[in-house]
Amino acid sequence: FAMVRGPARFWDTETLWYIMIACVIMHNMIIDNERDEDVDFDYDQGDSEVLRKEDYQRRDKHVLEKFLKIHKEIEDQQAHEQLRDDLVKYLWALHGAR
Repeated sequence: FAMVRGPARFWDTETLWYIMIACVIMHNMIIDNERDEDVDFDYDQGDSEVLRKEDYQRRDKHVLEKFLKIHKEIEDQQAHEQLRDDLVKYLWALHGAR
């Protein structure tokens, strides 16, 4: 995606969305066309374990709380600025003002 990042800055979001969808569709068409086999892929895994509705509907509230705590720490502006400043200070100490 880096090769389109620069020129794409001047395009609107909707146009970029349509371009990306077209790229994904064309990529999938190419992959489908280049397959060695002409047989449809069997997505049913047969002997695999099937999840019951009860298994995936139960939620552990501690898992969600931990996730939200970590997510908040990631988006903490003050922590971000402190880490950035520490990194700049470290890089100046390591490489100096060449």
